[in-house]
Amino acid sequence: MNIKKIVLALSVLCIASDADAQLHRLNKRIEYNNQKEKGRYPLWQRISLGYGRHFMFDKAEFTYRSVTNQFFSTSASLRTSGSMALSLDAYFPVARFSKRSCFAISAGVSYINAMLTHDTVFVGPTVLQKDLETAFISVPIGIDFKMGGDAVQSKEYKTMFTAGVGILPTYIQSTGFESEGSKSIDQETKILSYLKVEAGFFAGIAFKLRGMAYFGNLILADRQETIIKEGTQDQILGYRRTTSSGPMGYTISLIIMPGSAGWRR
Repeated sequence: MNIKKIVLALSVLCIASDADAQLHRLNKRIEYNNQKEKGRYPLWQRISLGYGRHFMFDKAEFTYRSVTNQFFSTSASLRTSGSMALSLDAYFPVARFSKRSCFAISAGVSYINAMLTHDTVFVGPTVLQKDLETAFISVPIGIDFKMGGDAVQSKEYKTMFTAGVGILPTYIQSTGFESEGSKSIDQETKILSYLKVEAGFFAGIAFKLRGMAYFGNLILADRQETIIKEGTQDQILGYRRTTSSGPMGYTISLIIMPGSAGWRR
């Protein structure tokens, strides 16, 4: 499934749909470009704040070359031992599907910090147990199908549901990129895809539980080190390289919409 093509197709369909369906609140036909309605539905009522955990399960490959050109290799499972996920986003209704549902364009920014760890690895004459700290700064942009309170910005509906797809331009910073030599890198940029599902309820303000799964491989580690014999300063034993690539994993977050307190009935 090519999510990027799906996002493009849905965007074209939404743009081509009936413009007066952009905002429909309890049988009233409201348009964003209607001068009389400007200011009634401010952006802050559609802003979401999120906090959660990120999970990754990938594999790391380790190779070792001694100064006598002996080669050793092994692998280990790379997993998340601790993480934090923050998000800020908003949606822009573009087409009404029914009285209490709509299509919307969503956009925002997210920050994920994850500590990746693996079991102790024996590679050649060395032992390795080193955590990798990785940060992802992303700009999710996509198409959402919404049902319930946030679809029409109304307190009348106490539940809400969202399903969405989109693209995720991502900047990656990782301690696993630190490497010796002229080919050293310390960052990577990548455009990934995502699927999103939300379910929530209204109780004074809107609360939602969001799950996001990410698609597309990225480099998590590409590190080369010179191994020096313990107790010496310049006696080289060999060279170790750590590499890892794979999917970004998934995130589970609690979402609140502070501006939903201003929704109309």
